[in-house]
Amino acid sequence: MELIDGGLEELENEDEVVMAYTSFDDFGNMQKLLESLNIEVASAELQRIPNTTTAIDVVASKKVLNLIDAMEEDDDVSNVYHNLEMTDELLAALEEE
Repeated sequence: MELIDGGLEELENEDEVVMAYTSFDDFGNMQKLLESLNIEVASAELQRIPNTTTAIDVVASKKVLNLIDAMEEDDDVSNVYHNLEMTDELLAALEEE
């Protein structure tokens, strides 16, 4: 209950890793709360997670992914964010390459 009061929006448990999601505004508060509760944090980072994703055809998706790769390779670019939905069809096409 304390975590919810601290801004917890979502909690995921995978294997032995628990991931807590909070809004940008509550990130610092959550870090302090976890520390006060003596909960060891292995990693804390800000991520931009899209509220909605967009699915487009495979050909266009490949072009977008190539653009993302090119942007990530540029030394002047720190982070690249997108809302492209990685559909099963797209994943299958990428595995064939």
